[in-house]
Amino acid sequence: MKAPDKKRIILMITLTAAIILIFAGLVEGQASAVFEKAAKICMECIGIG
Repeated sequence: MKAPDKKRIILMITLTAAIILIFAGLVEGQASAVFEKAAKICMECIGIG
């Protein structure tokens, strides 16, 4: 077996960190806050909000 190269290791670390942070945000209830902010920005962009 070949040893894993640096790019693959960095990819796995980054992916693992992203999954952990997404899960932490969901547990804290931040998904709804992010959605509300995104909807407000969208409304402002098209001139409704």
